[in-house]
Amino acid sequence: MNEIKPISITVQSTDRSYSKLYNDLEKLNFKALHHKYPTINYGNKESTTTSKTPGKWTLCKAIQGHESDDINDQYSLFQHSMKWVLICGQCVGMNPVSGILEKEVSNIKFKYFSWRFLYGALLCFFQITASILCLFKLYRTFVSVRLLALLSFYSAIGINTFSFIRIGKKWPALLLSMYKTNLDEYIDLNLKVKCTAAMGIMLILAIVEHILSLISNMIRGLHCQDEPYNFYRAYLEHSFSWLFEIGIPFSLPLGIVMQIINLICIISWSYSDFFIVCIGFYLTSILEKINTKVTSSRDKCMPPAFWKQLREDYTQAGRLVRNFDNAINGVIFTSYANNLFFICLQMFNVLSHRYKEKPSAAPCPNLPSGPFGGYENVIYFTYSLSFVLGRFLAVSLITSGIHTASNEPASALYDIPSTMYCSEVQRFIEQVHGDTLALSGLQFFYVTKSLVLTVASTIVTYELVLLQFNGEEMVHKN
Repeated sequence: MNEIKPISITVQSTDRSYSKLYNDLEKLNFKALHHKYPTINYGNKESTTTSKTPGKWTLCKAIQGHESDDINDQYSLFQHSMKWVLICGQCVGMNPVSGILEKEVSNIKFKYFSWRFLYGALLCFFQITASILCLFKLYRTFVSVRLLALLSFYSAIGINTFSFIRIGKKWPALLLSMYKTNLDEYIDLNLKVKCTAAMGIMLILAIVEHILSLISNMIRGLHCQDEPYNFYRAYLEHSFSWLFEIGIPFSLPLGIVMQIINLICIISWSYSDFFIVCIGFYLTSILEKINTKVTSSRDKCMPPAFWKQLREDYTQAGRLVRNFDNAINGVIFTSYANNLFFICLQMFNVLSHRYKEKPSAAPCPNLPSGPFGGYENVIYFTYSLSFVLGRFLAVSLITSGIHTASNEPASALYDIPSTMYCSEVQRFIEQVHGDTLALSGLQFFYVTKSLVLTVASTIVTYELVLLQFNGEEMVHKN
């Protein structure tokens, strides 16, 4: 079969008023040929192109490889970039949507009668039940830092799982609104690398934190037992004391099941954070592409129709930000509350004098003190503090990029010469300054760079209060 080439459309570079029409015709030409002959590589890779039109360059880049052939709109870009993030989420019961990787948006549906929803609902039920049992143990015994940490841990995960089920109900409509946006020009092909790297780094760090937690708990629950089975039982009774408090007998299969569920909870604990990071990467990339176009055009003689179209693109990007915010603002609120609590908790554990010195003797004279010579607790607390603090900073700084990018067009628009200034430019400036484009936590706060300083001051304040009034007593009870 002869190779089919796109129809050549020639537009004089001096006639800038037709540049948008040119781009639209090129996109329609490519989409029509790709839909009719999806297996054919349109265009000649060895041919040279002298056109400098952005739409032409985007088309030529898109037809040079199979991966770029599949990414020709915002919906396909999002699905391609979030593939492994969404798969990981469904493995831990998050976002139970059927057909989540489908190329056709009409095939993505939320179903109550599906194994994904049932799996997520069961995990949510377990997490909420664990929270209730931790609260029951607090009521029956005494308030301790460890029980408060477990209560916060399972409560945050249970709320997140429930929030992602609600997101699943909104997910098909959210992707449909993305599919209908006319923002195909603003595509960042590096988005998949960013999302995959963010997920991989956070998962690896979370698993390392979990391993150090296991070692710390083993040392805490160490008893003088000759049989490994009894040692494992002592470890489980220490790690899941809230479960055995209600009289459930110990068994080895129960311990294995609890370890598997605990690993799922550990991944769920970090999933909401790198999910928010990936959404931040995606929305910021669109706004940055628009900013690039504004900056490159400020010194050129562009007609009012050009600035009108650019302003409408900015409006569509803002509408997309609001749609995502309406869907995930509950997850953002829970993420910040959870990270704030655990930063204060682990900082308290690190600063407490109990963990500054090496233990004088091992918990059991017949057994070694541990792989880190008695410093297991302080190593775990220090690493956990660094991990949670880094996770909080990553979520805050990357997500705040949306707000930063939404304000950048103003400085470029102010640089437009007076001879090219028009009412559309004025409307664009007023729109940039008159609205706040940012993700929020249930509309209580917007994620901006100034929020980082606010949270930092809050952490220092509460940490000083905690150390002053409750430090020695709470460490002793823990």
